[in-house]
Amino acid sequence: MAYDDSLAAKREQNIRAREEARAARVEAIKQEKAAKAQERAAMAAKMEAARKEDEQARLRKEEIAKKREENIAKRERERNKLKPAGEEKKKRRAKYTKAEVLTLRQVFDDYDEDNSGTITVHELKEALEMQRNEKIRQASLSKDLSIRKRAVGVDIADLCEHLFEELDKDGDGTVEFKELLQVMFPHATKDEMSLMISWAAPKALPVVEVEDPLTAEQITEMQEIFHIYDRNKDGSLTLSELSNALKSCGMTASEIERLFHTADADLSGEISLEEFTVMMAKSDIFQ
Repeated sequence: MAYDDSLAAKREQNIRAREEARAARVEAIKQEKAAKAQERAAMAAKMEAARKEDEQARLRKEEIAKKREENIAKRERERNKLKPAGEEKKKRRAKYTKAEVLTLRQVFDDYDEDNSGTITVHELKEALEMQRNEKIRQASLSKDLSIRKRAVGVDIADLCEHLFEELDKDGDGTVEFKELLQVMFPHATKDEMSLMISWAAPKALPVVEVEDPLTAEQITEMQEIFHIYDRNKDGSLTLSELSNALKSCGMTASEIERLFHTADADLSGEISLEEFTVMMAKSDIFQ
């Protein structure tokens, strides 16, 4: 009798244990489902927040674009008011690209060692001599005898004085950039020549109010950075050019775009050297 009671008690204990285990599994499944539901809800909320952020960014872009168009239209109306009645719009265009003119200006500045804005026969001869010596040095490294012989033949440096006379149109003993343009672009009209000169004319940097004024060395460095960023050499930076330059610095696309629109003070869609100067001076790079 006692044995039967013990066996029944043990059986009852096993039944309760199985019931408790089953209840625990059911509870675990419920908790797992609840956790997954929370994850889905959090993901949905995150996606909705991202969608709203994208929508706000799109609206900001549209607003900026609309404002830019309004400003352009306003400036156009103001220009038209200043024109005499009946005068047709005339666009000053040259048959030559701005990049070509700026490249030529860079060559001119390389020859102008004293930065006087003119090239003397001495500067031209010295530059050509350096080019010839470098060519001879490079040729001496070649195993081809014909290349070495050509390197020591007649060179443009030997014709330096005649070349200088051709460049020096006004015969004052110096060559100005305008004279170089006249030789390189002999068929350019007077208006085209004026436009090309304006492209290459150095622009004065604006005075930027900062706590610590920039030094001449910092301003020069700033100009060099601008010209490096300006890959097509048109004298301004597009959003694409600025992005290519700054993405390696760890900035995100949205940060670069926000910086670009902040610097683009006149809403022209490009950053000029003046605007770039203001942007850099206000940053902590030169502080």
